[in-house]
Amino acid sequence: MSRNFELLQRLEQRRGVSTPVEVAAVAPAPSKPVTAPSRAIIRPDIAESLGRMPSVEQEIQRLVRRLFFSSATVGPRLVSFADVEQANGSTAIAAKAGEVVAAEGRSVCLVDANFSSPLLHTHFGLPYDPITPSIARNSAHSLRAIAQSPGPAHLWVLTCARPEHGSVWQEFPSFLSLLRNQFDFILIDAGVVMDVATLQVAQQSDGLVLVIEANTTRRERAARAKEVLAESQISLLGAVLNNRTFPIPENVYQRL
Repeated sequence: MSRNFELLQRLEQRRGVSTPVEVAAVAPAPSKPVTAPSRAIIRPDIAESLGRMPSVEQEIQRLVRRLFFSSATVGPRLVSFADVEQANGSTAIAAKAGEVVAAEGRSVCLVDANFSSPLLHTHFGLPYDPITPSIARNSAHSLRAIAQSPGPAHLWVLTCARPEHGSVWQEFPSFLSLLRNQFDFILIDAGVVMDVATLQVAQQSDGLVLVIEANTTRRERAARAKEVLAESQISLLGAVLNNRTFPIPENVYQRL
């Protein structure tokens, strides 16, 4: 069990919160497959156990099921994803989660509200084409028409223009209302959780998923991020432990 996970669990106990925080561990895509020496043959039982190791896609699918499709009651529809520290992976996690939801035949809008470092469009190889509050207002009935389509069916991408004064648009609440009316789910890449604009965006969401980088994120930063969310009355829907590795035990190597 990771130190980050233990930290989140201890914080829950200390604050007396009865609902546990769901943690999804997302493994990095391997740079190359694990292979045995050319003279060896991998035994079928070992190959089967290696095949059961969760992939990035599998972990994100589990996260999506827990967030959006696990309850008979109405779950969250507008969810923010935020890093504990810069570049912990919220952009990639939000993008992959959007693809998984869209694959279920539900309309999804991925919104890049990471005003300091908008990168969501690059994940899909799209050009930087930000929309402004005036564009959003004048396109009240056609947000899908101005959104970019990255290719997968039922998926759209909108990049918000940088606000002039370091805060979110004044029109942002009405913008989100338009999105709710036109899409089944809205997933927001909100940036770093300690930024003022990120907190403002998250306060207008149904909740937030916190992204932690395995073996990199400082535990005191993760602890402080969780406290700030509680102080800001933002619902913490879950935590993603990004780039967690799943090493093959030494005794398995010896049996190859």
